Amino acid sequence: MLNGSGGLVAFLRRRRARGIVVRSVVAAKLALYSAMRTRRISKAYLACRMGSSEGAIRNLLDIDRPARIGRIEQALRMVHAAVQAGV
Repeated sequence: MLNGSGGLVAFLRRRRARGIVVRSVVAAKLALYSAMRTRRISKAYLACRMGSSEGAIRNLLDIDRPARIGRIEQALRMVHAAVQAGV
């Protein structure tokens, strides 16, 4: 759903959705994915910056796999981004 024609924002607009409810870890993963795409940062580059493997970054971005929020925040700092949560 994130890849392809326009990504998540375009999907929500097509559905006329006002928003979606996601867990904080998933929101952080989406923010990381979005920041990487915006800044054209590859998984391999981020892995190198974090001293990790590309597979570990792939797992970090996978919304079906568990991840610690601290690790996602570290990755967000590496791409010079942050996530803001609200209710």
